[in-house]
Amino acid sequence: MKTERITALGAAGAALSVAAALWMHGDAADGWQAATRWTARFALIPFVIVFAAVPLMRHARGTMLGILRNRRGLGLAFAAAHFIHAGTFVTWYVLTGRWPTVVTLVGGGLAYAFILAMALTSTDAARRAMGRWWTHLHRWGLRYVWLIFFNSYLGRIVEGGDRVGVGVFGVTLLLGAAALRLSMVLRQRASAA
Repeated sequence: MKTERITALGAAGAALSVAAALWMHGDAADGWQAATRWTARFALIPFVIVFAAVPLMRHARGTMLGILRNRRGLGLAFAAAHFIHAGTFVTWYVLTGRWPTVVTLVGGGLAYAFILAMALTSTDAARRAMGRWWTHLHRWGLRYVWLIFFNSYLGRIVEGGDRVGVGVFGVTLLLGAAALRLSMVLRQRASAA
């Protein structure tokens, strides 16, 4: 599947998440708060696949291997979905008259800066021009976004209440992806020794 189609699917999935949240919860603040949650959950899936793509490719077959080979498309699908998520947050903040905390602005802002930088450099030309800096940007950008997602879903568990299940699901996916990456690194180091 072409990169553009995968990116469009990411944007369409996030847009459908917004539409479903507003249809179920109304277009006031409650609906937009639900939209923030649903778009984040939707965006988590392509992110986890991209984060774990390299170690997954070693075991994948058939269609799954084809999907994983198009990490660029999946990464751009995540970026599109997550920028729609940002739009739902801005709308919710405007409707409620609240402002994000400094921690949210700095921590989340840095994550969005990484996402934007990775999306803008997701071309063969940018990769050639940046050399090893491209690898550093994408490696550290993915790690930072992983940390933001992990912190968010772990927070659901710590808070307790009706969102613990969502927190456990997100933390499990993120830890599973991190374990795959870590096992690959450890195997590479063991074979190099």
